[in-house]
Amino acid sequence: MMATIVGVRMGHPGIPIALLLIALLGVWLGIFGPLPTGAASWIHQWQTLLAAIVASTIASIAAYVAFQNTSRSLAHAESLDE
Repeated sequence: MMATIVGVRMGHPGIPIALLLIALLGVWLGIFGPLPTGAASWIHQWQTLLAAIVASTIASIAAYVAFQNTSRSLAHAESLDE
């Protein structure tokens, strides 16, 4: 039972995929320099919306993790009381 509590649960593959995409973008910018003109202009037009989506996604993930950890801590404390 301890193995399911400690460690990363692979039920949500979106987080590793997002981290991989962020790393790939960083490598792209580091090796090849700025994005092509067409992609840069498209991103420039939508950058406010993209930033809002990224920020709200990160905040939602953080809230989910905090909720899961709090629920697990309360359940563990309740089991210790019995």
